[in-house]
Amino acid sequence: MLAINESSPLGFVGVGGMGSRMALRLLTAGYGVTIYNRHPEPTRFLEKQGAKVAPNPGELAAHADIIFSSLADDVAVEQLLLSPGAALIGARPGTVFIEMSTKSPSLSRRMYDRSEEHTS
Repeated sequence: MLAINESSPLGFVGVGGMGSRMALRLLTAGYGVTIYNRHPEPTRFLEKQGAKVAPNPGELAAHADIIFSSLADDVAVEQLLLSPGAALIGARPGTVFIEMSTKSPSLSRRMYDRSEEHTS
């Protein structure tokens, strides 16, 4: 069973309209959150609220126990979670992904398959 508390390092990939609000809720609840967004502008407000900004999704994943992602489409998911240097590839074994992106069912299956390959 996963135990999460205020000292659990959390990561959040995609802090646009929906992701920024979820990340803010985690910050105001006292969790340490590291964020990454393709466009830096949305990260500035959350950084002022206490979020750390990662230089890339792989670096974010290397230091997070739990990673949330809220991305716009398949292209963003492929780029930020599945490509070389992306979050899924940079994650440590045992990292939990909570995936809330708008994506196709086939991409969901590929993500699952990649995560199985990565942890095996």
